[in-house]
Amino acid sequence: MTDQSAFGALRMIGLTLVTLAVTGFVVYLVTQVPIAAAHPPDPALQSHRVTAAVFYVLMALAVAVMVVLIRGAVRAREAREAAEEAPPATPAPSALRLTFAHVSPQMVLITAGVSAALLLGATVLDLPIWAIAIFTLLPWVPIYVSIARWQFREYGLYAVFGGIALLQIGHLGEHIAQNVQLIASHGNVKTSLGIFGFLNLEAVHFFWNVLILVGTGFLLMRFGRRNPWLWITFFIGAFHGVEHFYLYWLYLTDYQNFVLAASPGILAKGGLISTPLARPYLHLVYNYVEIAPFLIAFWDTGRRLCIPARASAASRAPAPAPD
Repeated sequence: MTDQSAFGALRMIGLTLVTLAVTGFVVYLVTQVPIAAAHPPDPALQSHRVTAAVFYVLMALAVAVMVVLIRGAVRAREAREAAEEAPPATPAPSALRLTFAHVSPQMVLITAGVSAALLLGATVLDLPIWAIAIFTLLPWVPIYVSIARWQFREYGLYAVFGGIALLQIGHLGEHIAQNVQLIASHGNVKTSLGIFGFLNLEAVHFFWNVLILVGTGFLLMRFGRRNPWLWITFFIGAFHGVEHFYLYWLYLTDYQNFVLAASPGILAKGGLISTPLARPYLHLVYNYVEIAPFLIAFWDTGRRLCIPARASAASRAPAPAPD
């Protein structure tokens, strides 16, 4: 059953405003930051179009199979919950509220100060941008580990949900950084590779998207009930994944044409079905429309989850004294 509040008016207005802002940014990129990338005619254009169509069909079949498996897992879970006497859940606070309250504000402020100091120091030392990013993020690792361990102990797989959400935020940030670099370099793709440019490889893109798609399907088995935004993410991720399946296949089997003609992919400018969006701009759009509903799904799940009263009491009970 769909939770009607998932599409509430205020939420949809907010999502529309953010989407309009992203759209404006992309329009600026397309009109003001053209990317000079002349692609010669693809000598195997028709066969590549057939290959792309085959990938779309195969992905549709794979998604259909996964949907059947996910729905079966959800129904089995509902049947188990109906047959078992579930422990009562505390009405409040929710997992999301407790997550924010898990770390003290003082610890957050101290960590932010250390992070800012490392950022300044790494910048003064003129370290590579990836090293600056690592030093800036490093102080936050203990806080995240503490939160993730607590979430897993109290809410199980919700910790996995949070981990994927954090990775997806970082992924979107990488695409935003690349496009900001394109503005600064006036569309020079070779010098605009994002923060961790050494990871800008077809194999990395391919396996990342496969793992995120499988991970989203796994989360649907546990949190798919009354979570339409997670289903939206799953279907968008599958459509996005075809681009990377095609690009990685071309990279492995026809590298010469991959480099010379077809590297834009399927829907980017100069690709099989050319659009006004150059590849970096297209994939920024792909990732935004995939990550936005995922974060909404994570938020909604956290608001609904409560610690079972008996499990919570047991987890907080003091350990028996040794004899």
